[in-house]
Amino acid sequence: MKGKELSRRAFYVFLLIGFFVISGCGGNSSKKISFFHSDLEGYWKTIGFGQDNYGSYYGSSGYLIVNTSGEITEGNVNNFGIDVENFTGGTLAITNEGTITGIIDTFLADSDTYEKQIIPDGQMTLKKNVIVHPCNFTLARRGVGILLKKGESFTISDLEGAWVFPFDGIFSFSVNSAGAITKCNFLNVNMNSGTCSGNLSITSEGNVAGGIEAINGKIFKMNFDGQMSSSKDSMILAGGLSTSFEGMSAFAIKRNGTFSSSDGKGKWRIIRTSKMDALFGTVSIDTSGTITEGKWTNIRGESGIFTGGELSISETGSISGVLNVSSGKFFTILGGQISIDRDIVGGLDRDEAGYSGIVILVKTPE
Repeated sequence: MKGKELSRRAFYVFLLIGFFVISGCGGNSSKKISFFHSDLEGYWKTIGFGQDNYGSYYGSSGYLIVNTSGEITEGNVNNFGIDVENFTGGTLAITNEGTITGIIDTFLADSDTYEKQIIPDGQMTLKKNVIVHPCNFTLARRGVGILLKKGESFTISDLEGAWVFPFDGIFSFSVNSAGAITKCNFLNVNMNSGTCSGNLSITSEGNVAGGIEAINGKIFKMNFDGQMSSSKDSMILAGGLSTSFEGMSAFAIKRNGTFSSSDGKGKWRIIRTSKMDALFGTVSIDTSGTITEGKWTNIRGESGIFTGGELSISETGSISGVLNVSSGKFFTILGGQISIDRDIVGGLDRDEAGYSGIVILVKTPE
């Protein structure tokens, strides 16, 4: 009897171990994440940034509402210094791997003009609360769009910590529990550093206000009207800029955790602004940070492959590196940040001709 009892216990232990391994609770197994059209449903805050055919910068901020079928039922954006654009319809589609495509129908009220915003290839994050995509407007604007699903139950303490966002340089700032910016550094595209100051506030629904007030002691008004993500590790920031009527739009990531270059391992969707264009595609990175393969396309219809490069990640999650493309060109990553969940990267880069761009990497499902 004792032998049978021991055998029965061993059998149950074996079943229990098998359950934990299969369910992803054992070791480094990872659960496959799938996406559905219902993941698109909700109220999304959105920003956009890029250039028009004349090389002028544009920035925008607004919102859109999407139903369970992916149809856009309401929304608008303020194209800073240009026009208010109302969303009159359109549809977003999503694959089971989180790839986003779609068309948004818009009407520019001031100029009485209709246009379409075409989304050729975007990506939803693994947490399903951020979408990053290239933008191609029929009225000759090209760039990057970011959608952030609106959450709830935020407090001022959610702002506390260090944040990093690329714009026309790399801004990194620390916020205390009262919302004051206690430390602020700025690194421009020529790698010249400086200091900045300002303050932030947040509502219970995650709306972020405030801004950067000075750089190197000189007045530099950057007034934010943004939104914090439901995971509280990223923000979209947009608003007026004292040095430009086009305003500004940016994506900020919280600096939190301890990292290494192995955190870049996996397949990533890449979206990047460039001179009067936007580039998008995929890159695969190994545990050493080496880019092993990838392909890219731009809005103009050119395409190619990534021929190598590397993504270096410091202990604090700061990024640097280089992306080599098939045409013999390259992008040098000047700085940026990876998120604590290792699912999104935001940075500033510069190509071989000296033009800077915002580059965002979004992790795709394994």
